[in-house]
Amino acid sequence: MANSPESLNFRTILTLSRATRFIRVAESVGVFALLMIVVVGASIAAPGFSTYTNFINTLIAASITAVTGLGMTFAIAMGGFDLSVGSVQVLTAIAVA
Repeated sequence: MANSPESLNFRTILTLSRATRFIRVAESVGVFALLMIVVVGASIAAPGFSTYTNFINTLIAASITAVTGLGMTFAIAMGGFDLSVGSVQVLTAIAVA
């Protein structure tokens, strides 16, 4: 019975399930690990990288993209797929500057 097709099929399903779980964990942890490697490498290469001022400047620069992305998420979720958001963002940046 150990070599029956049912037991092999069940073991294959369990193995695929474990492999799938491992891949999902590796994908989510892998991105974070890669980010940490880049941050540590940049901190070693440029001593001013890991300062409070650089961290705040990075957050301020990313906030513009985050607000635009949040707005696009709402537009897409409501069914109004709008690709003109990027051009409106650039036009606004030019008008404000």
